[in-house]
Amino acid sequence: MNEAQTESNELGKANKRRMISSNCWWGAIGESGAVKMCNQVFNRFHITPEGYFSICGAQRENLLVAADVNKLSLLEAWTCEIAKEVRKYFIDKYLPVNIQCYNCQHNANIQAAPLCDWAVEKEC
Repeated sequence: MNEAQTESNELGKANKRRMISSNCWWGAIGESGAVKMCNQVFNRFHITPEGYFSICGAQRENLLVAADVNKLSLLEAWTCEIAKEVRKYFIDKYLPVNIQCYNCQHNANIQAAPLCDWAVEKEC
């Protein structure tokens, strides 16, 4: 194996270690196996291609959309009740099992419910 292949292989292994079953790339499970606090909900602002504010950049299928910035200002989206509620879950160290954050934090693969039903409805 040449040097480039070795480096690529090592990067692939590192990414697999960071990637957990819920498609979370933020490494919620530490080296010791302890659950780490996610900072995404406190210091990141993610906008989906549809113009929705998502509380996580690793989210999929719009499960963690909290507001529609096509209809609200960025400040209104950041301070919306849904986003504040999810932040409170982390502060209180209690994540309901039905939100995608639980999967990421606990290396689980449980069917998650969307924070906003309207964000996952498919148009025909």
